[in-house]
Amino acid sequence: LIEGVAAVLSAIGSSLIGLHAMDTLEAPLVPLLVNLVPPFLLALCVSTLRMGASELFRLDNRLEGTISPTEFTCIKLALSSLTALGMAMICESGAESKASWWSALLAESPTGLLLMLLGCIFVLIFQVNLTWLAGLTSAATVGIIGGVKVIPQ
Repeated sequence: LIEGVAAVLSAIGSSLIGLHAMDTLEAPLVPLLVNLVPPFLLALCVSTLRMGASELFRLDNRLEGTISPTEFTCIKLALSSLTALGMAMICESGAESKASWWSALLAESPTGLLLMLLGCIFVLIFQVNLTWLAGLTSAATVGIIGGVKVIPQ
């Protein structure tokens, strides 16, 4: 019941923001439609995470529930990082007039690099909690809580 109320209130809030944006924005339709794609992709990711977490944490599967949320999250983040690295190598290689991502990283100050690494720790903590939550509750709850993560940003 609480999940349903939260989902309805979230949908109403998004609709009200959309109605306000229609009155105040004079943007073309395509960029607005592009901004609607990430919530659908988030739903797909959360459903897949929930399915994987609930399967891996079960005691009657081949692994006998021995994988922890931290291990599952580390595997998930490693695969995501390798995918992002591959895309960065292709899309941000410095072929155009812009500098490559590795030269921008090397030009960063040591304090900036330390802050980036510190930010990674917060992402890891949030992702472990999200994976743990996916093993305990429904995908709707995980999706709603995943949407809350943008509030501190």
